[in-house]
Amino acid sequence: MPRIGTKIKVTAVIVVILAVAGGSLYYYNQSKKEAAHARLVAQAERTLTAQAAVSDLQTSITASGTVVLSNEQVINSQTNERVLSVLVKLGDKVSVGQHLVQYDTADTKTNLQNQIAQSEIQLQNQQLTLQSMDLSPDQVTINQAQAAIDSATKSVQDAQNVITNLQDTIKQQGIAVINAQSAVDNAQQTVDNAQSAVDNAQQTVDNNKQLLDVGAVSQQTYQSSVTALTNAQAQLNSARSQLATAQAQVVSAQDALDSSNRQMTSNQTALKNAQTSLDNANASYKQTATPLATQAEQIKYQQQQATIKLSQLSLQNLQNQLAQIVDYADSPIGGTISKLSVTAGASYQVNSEMMRVANFSEIEVDANVSQYDAPNLKLGQEVDMTSDGIPGVTYYGKITKISDSAVSVSAVSGTETDVPIVVSVDNADLRLKPAFDLNLVILTANTPNVLNIPTSAIQVNRQDPTHPYVFVVQDKILKKTVVTTGANNDTNTEISFGMNEGDTYVVSPNNSMHDGMTTAEAAAVTSLVINGGTSAGGANRTAIPGMGGGPGGGGMQIRTGGGGGGGFQRGG
Repeated sequence: MPRIGTKIKVTAVIVVILAVAGGSLYYYNQSKKEAAHARLVAQAERTLTAQAAVSDLQTSITASGTVVLSNEQVINSQTNERVLSVLVKLGDKVSVGQHLVQYDTADTKTNLQNQIAQSEIQLQNQQLTLQSMDLSPDQVTINQAQAAIDSATKSVQDAQNVITNLQDTIKQQGIAVINAQSAVDNAQQTVDNAQSAVDNAQQTVDNNKQLLDVGAVSQQTYQSSVTALTNAQAQLNSARSQLATAQAQVVSAQDALDSSNRQMTSNQTALKNAQTSLDNANASYKQTATPLATQAEQIKYQQQQATIKLSQLSLQNLQNQLAQIVDYADSPIGGTISKLSVTAGASYQVNSEMMRVANFSEIEVDANVSQYDAPNLKLGQEVDMTSDGIPGVTYYGKITKISDSAVSVSAVSGTETDVPIVVSVDNADLRLKPAFDLNLVILTANTPNVLNIPTSAIQVNRQDPTHPYVFVVQDKILKKTVVTTGANNDTNTEISFGMNEGDTYVVSPNNSMHDGMTTAEAAAVTSLVINGGTSAGGANRTAIPGMGGGPGGGGMQIRTGGGGGGGFQRGG
């Protein structure tokens, strides 16, 4: 029995000792937590506020770019002549106008010079021919032409006289033909009358014969009728002879007229030929005495002029070719031979690249700006540039070109649409090199000398969203102050009314802060304290001393998601 009691006492002592030790350990740990918490609150209170200041409120766009040469000239072959010699090496410094390449042009020059000499001789001959077409003749030539006119004129006059005489003869012969034909007509009438008389006499003889046979008439009467018949027959024969003579005279007169008509035709032809000779003589005289008198001669003269113009153009073309022969390829700028691909002895097509000359002091930056930021870009906007390879140095430039079209570029998330821009850059120290990557900050707007604070300091009341406010600190007490805002950028907002320069304000208030709270109390509800000194933004549970949460106290647990963001914060 005594042993049992002893064990119970020992156990009780151990329990008491453990309880005392446990309580001591708890309060020790709690003291450590409270001390750490107090340090966090003090740290948070130091970073809780800031003073409002006047400064330029700038809006900017960030981008990345690559340094490129802005003045690199490609030296192309200007001829297909063989390269006689290359006068520079890669990396050589050259000046404006310096010879870089010499071409072998001797044969081409000689050939063109020979062609020019031949063309000049040909042109001279053509000009002499033109001159001869417009020369005035000598007096001997004019006299000869006049003599030809006089001779042709006499021939025309002689032919006209012959024709005039023939015309009189033909007229008389025509009258003779008419008269002869009239005689024939008269003779024919006489024959007709004589024939009628013969017929009547024959009838009388026949009648008297019958009467004689019956004794009705005497022999003497019958014989008288026979004698009358014989006389009538003789008159008929005489009339017929006269008719034949008259007809022969008509034929003779007509033959003479026909002969004269034929002579007239022949002489008219002779007159026509004589007139043609006279016209030719006159034309010849006119041509001799007056150059280019005819249209045909004028046309030939104009054709010769056109031929001379063509020859002059051909000669001018040859002279231009000779003048345009390129003996050297020269540098258009001062700089450095940055690329060399030409070889002596080789021939190159016109416009083939032979080398490049670059001025490394003249560079620019090619960059791409997101399509969402591009509408804010303007030519001449200032750009600050830095290079990770040149720390602590900022280069300055301006936007000189904004592309009219966008491009698709590869990104981590796939593709994005950007607008290419070109930025000038002052590379006075020559440390920037082509292909260097630069970080760009493009100033798109600037509101100078305004009171501005971080946008995170501005709260919006859900019940009164039109009156944003800021917690201004006076004597370490938060005072809810309604403000009027103005211009803003990604981080700061202009305060045009409600605050003054030098006012102290809470930089990043949250929904747990309120009007009248002390800065220590406000610091206690910041994410720094609630998260236990970590910068994590996730929800955390942290016990606030004096408000429960620890052993032995009911306390209050606060859940938060971290500090305020870039926009206005909404308060209760």
